[in-house]
Amino acid sequence: MDQQAIKAPLRAKIEELRTKIAGYSVTLGESRIAQAKMSEIYKDPKAAAELFKGKSEEANQIFEDSRMAGDVDTLDMYLHTMDQQLMKCDKAMVITDTNRLMSPSGFHPTDRVFLQTKIAIHCDSIPKRLPSVNCEIFGHKLTEIEN
Repeated sequence: MDQQAIKAPLRAKIEELRTKIAGYSVTLGESRIAQAKMSEIYKDPKAAAELFKGKSEEANQIFEDSRMAGDVDTLDMYLHTMDQQLMKCDKAMVITDTNRLMSPSGFHPTDRVFLQTKIAIHCDSIPKRLPSVNCEIFGHKLTEIEN
């Protein structure tokens, strides 16, 4: 599967986030300030519970204003993923040169999209003969990810 096809769902998420970010009524600077306030509020769980228990207008406004910063951070992570080489694993397992598969931002492991590894042998069962390689290899059962 080519990179364009693998990244198509992420491209849609990026456009959705860009539209959402453009619709905020606060600036990114104001949102970062609200995000810092939220961090301070949650340092004391009892105070946070008290503040949100009354559904105070101030607490709700801080929470809403902080969302833009989180969305901008998510967008940055998605854009970073777009710059990576990815692999879509449609077989039952993949044999790689890494001891764990990394699911990039914007994808869940059950999507079976991972960062491309140097060695990636996609198979339904362990082959009787593996190619000779000068490194340790690892088998990853993708059916275990889905359970």
